[in-house]
Amino acid sequence: MNNNSKDLSVGVERAIDSLGRLVLPKEMRNALNFQDNQVVNIKLFKNYIQVEKSIINCNFCDSQEDIIYHKNFPMCRNCLNELIEKFNK
Repeated sequence: MNNNSKDLSVGVERAIDSLGRLVLPKEMRNALNFQDNQVVNIKLFKNYIQVEKSIINCNFCDSQEDIIYHKNFPMCRNCLNELIEKFNK
């Protein structure tokens, strides 16, 4: 993470609760297009923590588009439809 002024467009102080939770401000979530229950990667560096969207790929074709889960198994809708067609024959 660079400390350029364009990287630090919004500064907000928040308290960490007794369970270690921190609320990301809605404006920041909106700016990054975070959805409810967004899966994120959290990385610890020497002086800071980085939070970023996880990139989820289909386990069959590696696509990142239109991902759904079945028993914690990510797949795209195209592969799901192919599986449905195959097992409906």
